[in-house]
Amino acid sequence: MGLDAGDLRGYIVRGELFERGLATSGPYRGNAGQDIETAARDYRRAIAIDPRHAGARLRLAWAHLLTNDRRVWEDVSPEFIQGASHEAQFLAHLLRGTAAERERNASSALAEYAAARLVVPDSQTACVAVSSAQALNGQLTDARDTAAECLKRGADSQAADSWTLFRLGLLDATTTEGLREEARRP
Repeated sequence: MGLDAGDLRGYIVRGELFERGLATSGPYRGNAGQDIETAARDYRRAIAIDPRHAGARLRLAWAHLLTNDRRVWEDVSPEFIQGASHEAQFLAHLLRGTAAERERNASSALAEYAAARLVVPDSQTACVAVSSAQALNGQLTDARDTAAECLKRGADSQAADSWTLFRLGLLDATTTEGLREEARRP
């Protein structure tokens, strides 16, 4: 699997390599914005090959979120969410909620985080996100109660949720499934 293969796999892997380089390089000694745009360009190429590829869309949305680019809303649109896997829906709602929170749009952030929580009810990440949005929205009592619930859930939870794995730069299930399909193809 060469990075310059010109197929979906090459662009996904190349984009993720740029992201990992940014995340693990310590004090970054280059133009981070340029490298993120390089990764975003590779994700857009992957999407041009397969517009339904959730992993590429989610990573593109992440790159746009890192650069405060409003295209994150298009990357993980309601139409995308509707046809996506549960994992992709969860991640998309969290990305949209984070974008709304950055824009100080508390009601949209709360709606997106609550939607993520509906998809994965046991997610501590979604629980904490809802609490954050409630606080941003001025619902301080609700935020405190939700935060207490999150802490209680955290003590019972043994597994990292999809958001944690996504943020660590690990492959999401949709990308892994796509790579398996590619490997099985004659």
